[in-house]
Amino acid sequence: PVSAAVNGIGGQMRREMVRDMMTAEGERREFFDEVLGPIDPAILAETNRNLRHIAPVWMGGEYLPKLLPGEVEIARVVIRSVMMDVTSVRARWRGGRYHYRVVDEHASDFGLCRKTSVKPLKLGQLIELMETADNGSGFPGLVEPWWNQQRNYGDPPEKATSFAWVESEQYPGLISYYDQRAEEWRQAYERDLDEGRPWRWVPAEQAEGT
Repeated sequence: PVSAAVNGIGGQMRREMVRDMMTAEGERREFFDEVLGPIDPAILAETNRNLRHIAPVWMGGEYLPKLLPGEVEIARVVIRSVMMDVTSVRARWRGGRYHYRVVDEHASDFGLCRKTSVKPLKLGQLIELMETADNGSGFPGLVEPWWNQQRNYGDPPEKATSFAWVESEQYPGLISYYDQRAEEWRQAYERDLDEGRPWRWVPAEQAEGT
């Protein structure tokens, strides 16, 4: 029920609020029931921009393109930016195949290694799709480029990897994978710091030319 409820909600903060309200127990459950009451249908809507007066982060995910008929979100990457930007990985059954697309709140055009499949993606295939998705910036991938960006800005390892994280209602193993990947990334970063190794991340084409 929780997965079904939050999957159609674009706004990140609303998703988190609904998840909390549906899974709370004990005193927290009593608090929600007494203070908030039943979940307002408007909170479950795909898009709701009426909460923008609370704080900018409440707009995160609210400007994603609307889901196509029969389309579901199979993963999302959340960025700890001022407006908590969201990138959404989506699947749609049509014409005997699953069709995939990646969208964000800035109308980016993502190139994908796999656009369709006959069967649902396995976890490794979804990871490959996310790791190779390219919006033309020269930094393929939906997660690690954000960590590298924050490293360029001088963020310490933990802060850098907390800037972008992955969520998925259909692929719980995806979260574990990126948690492990983040740990390995932090260890590599810390080794560079310990060894005093200079580092700066540049687009692939620039790296090849240096």
